[in-house]
Amino acid sequence: EVYDDGGNYTVANGKYIAPSDGHYLFSTSMIPAAASGRQIVFKVNNGFVYGGLDGMTSGVSDSQSISITMVLSLDANDQVTVVTDATVYSNYIYFTGGKLY
Repeated sequence: EVYDDGGNYTVANGKYIAPSDGHYLFSTSMIPAAASGRQIVFKVNNGFVYGGLDGMTSGVSDSQSISITMVLSLDANDQVTVVTDATVYSNYIYFTGGKLY
């Protein structure tokens, strides 16, 4: 965690809690340790976000970065998380975001 002026992100559980109603910009990326069939997904209140899915199916042996950027309309106290089915290289998963308006 680098900046969290409002204290809305909890490192222990990976949840961002929206402090107020509004539109938020989120981005996430990772480098999976395997190169086939890996996905990364945004969830709001434990439900998958339609369109908030990226994945790769590649036969190459080198892992590739995958990412998503989305604007989400949230209500106060909505919880945003990122989940993946991949084994991720140590320290190569990022989750950023903040309120636009």
